[in-house]
Amino acid sequence: MRFLIVNGFNASASCAKVFDYFRNSIQSMISKQREVADTECEYHFRDRHSLDDFLYEPETSLIRTEYGLKFNSIDIVFILASPNSKPWNPNMRKIITLIRMCLKTKKLLFSTSFGAQAIAYLCSTNFNLHASITNNHGEGCKLVDFPKYTLQALKNGPNEYFLDSTTGDLYLYSKVTDEWLPKANIGLHNRRDAMEYQSIGKYIVKSPTYKPKQNMLANQSEMICQIKKQFLHHWLFKGVAMEFAITSYNQWDIHAITFTNPDKKFNSLAEHNLRGPLIIESDNIIATMFELESKQKDTVKILQNFIDNAVKLIRFNNNYNLISITNEKYFSGNKGLDNIEIVFQQKKKMGNLNPEDLLKKQQKNFMLEYRKLLNTAIQETERDKIFHVGFSVKKDRLPDKIISKKRIIKQ
Repeated sequence: MRFLIVNGFNASASCAKVFDYFRNSIQSMISKQREVADTECEYHFRDRHSLDDFLYEPETSLIRTEYGLKFNSIDIVFILASPNSKPWNPNMRKIITLIRMCLKTKKLLFSTSFGAQAIAYLCSTNFNLHASITNNHGEGCKLVDFPKYTLQALKNGPNEYFLDSTTGDLYLYSKVTDEWLPKANIGLHNRRDAMEYQSIGKYIVKSPTYKPKQNMLANQSEMICQIKKQFLHHWLFKGVAMEFAITSYNQWDIHAITFTNPDKKFNSLAEHNLRGPLIIESDNIIATMFELESKQKDTVKILQNFIDNAVKLIRFNNNYNLISITNEKYFSGNKGLDNIEIVFQQKKKMGNLNPEDLLKKQQKNFMLEYRKLLNTAIQETERDKIFHVGFSVKKDRLPDKIISKKRIIKQ
């Protein structure tokens, strides 16, 4: 079996210590597997700058077929990176490419902190090319602050966007109409900006749920991760408490509202009462919003369960790892002769539009979908409200109309 373990941290003593614990835990857990007792295990270790020999993505000029075949030979990928490294950070581009390859081929992947944000980002945007955020030095800002960076917007080129940190919306600046046109949503939001409830951010963050008893936590970076009821019997949570403590330093959270992409989807398996998704799954990928801590046994148990399941999948499932990253026909957007005429007609119609009209049409479609999501969130919020009249609460959530002291007529 072949394993690729990637260190996405900066070069520092503290980060090296965290990565060493992660690496040693993986090797120890794999060596104890009965299924690999008679199998030679081959480990490849890389940092975020030395991944080239495993990357193959023609869209981003990575065209060495031998590197793609080398990626195909890997059975499981593990990635550890800083929780505050953003998916659009230029230093993380090679890791983003690797994760995108894992999504395409349904490769087994386990990642912490950064990995969960990267999965949400890639599934939400569906970008095949790397995007650059140019406002506020790549940090994004509130929509009302966009005019401060107009000069930068005029310099933006292809795949360069402004990011609204409250909603996670990406915008293009139209020099012709002097408008900010929405392009996509990254599936993430800056927690501090979105928590300002006078803005649209109140529809992005998770609505707080009342809990009569709260566990005492050691510090502000610690929180309680709660497994969703429908996933209590998921193989990942075997021997894991329904609620357990985790440590998270992320400044950006995953949207509680899922921006559905028909091509790439992920499920939220566990969440925090206020912070939203903390453990997500996409095909054979598991990603967490927290680091593994030796003192927090449940976080380590999750890694153990992933490895147990992954090794069994590799040994007993003949259909695993059959998708080759170098098979360009498999990843082509339009398949089958039946679609050729339809695609041709669509391209012909779109080709008759000038670039500005085409861009406006795309943005209009995006905004329609975006408003649908917000309306759904608002309706769900209103639906969950219970009307009270006196001391009566009805199951159908309709209040009684009191006509007199002796008679009550239901509306």
